[in-house]
Amino acid sequence: MIDGWYAPPLSGDDARPWSVDQLSDYLATGFQQDHGAAAGPMAETTLNLRQASPSDIEAIAVYTASLSDGNEQKMTPIDNQNIEVSPSTHSLWVGACANCHEQETGVGPSNALPLSISAALRQSSSANAVRTIVDGIASYRDDGGPYMPAFGDILTNEEIVKLSQYLRRRYSDEGQWSGLEDEISKARSSADGKE
Repeated sequence: MIDGWYAPPLSGDDARPWSVDQLSDYLATGFQQDHGAAAGPMAETTLNLRQASPSDIEAIAVYTASLSDGNEQKMTPIDNQNIEVSPSTHSLWVGACANCHEQETGVGPSNALPLSISAALRQSSSANAVRTIVDGIASYRDDGGPYMPAFGDILTNEEIVKLSQYLRRRYSDEGQWSGLEDEISKARSSADGKE
């Protein structure tokens, strides 16, 4: 964990493989269509890497990709559309997420990742998913790029719990997260400068 965000391992059983090209693109721009957008401390890292030369970024990518065999990987899409959902939770999904994240729309003007390939929803920790819902993703690139509005001031804790549980059930084969209320409180405290 760093600044409240979960940093997945670069090697080992829980690592998600990156190719050199995928990593070079991600490190240089903060976005890669098969992996998503940089947020939290990683967004700051990609901003700082703008000062690095392309050859330095490629060298970082070559080394880092070697930790996971350097094989390009596309996330296998998961979309369990037939799960039961309450009308109130479905309304949250439609109002906050569906327009940008439905599988059929793909990457739209916000560069929204289809949630069917979201790594954050498959991670053991709910931190990244919760912080993305609460804080959004700032559009910090001069040429546009991934952004998402923050819903922390719009949704209640209970609504974020319902939405997070729904997204986890629909877009992963993992069990439900525990401790969502605590994770939301941490995200809100961080956003308020209390963490």
